[in-house]
Amino acid sequence: MQAPLYLVCSQCAYLLSLGRGASREDSPELCPACGSDLMAHGRQERFPSAYVGKVSLELHATAPLSKA
Repeated sequence: MQAPLYLVCSQCAYLLSLGRGASREDSPELCPACGSDLMAHGRQERFPSAYVGKVSLELHATAPLSKA
C-alpha cells in the first residue's frame, strides 16, 4: 500500500495532503497561497522539528475557519 503524499510550503503554513497513489508529477510546483516552493513528504519521512514548531505557531495565530 502506498503512503499519502504531503506538500508543505517552504515559507508559509500551507499544507496539502494528497491521497494514496498520488505522485509529485500530478501536484502543483508552487504554493497557491504565497508562490514559494512546495516540499513533498511521504508518510515515512519526518518533518524537521524547527519546521513543525514554526508552522504550529503560524496555525495557532490564524483566525478560525467560518462555518458559512
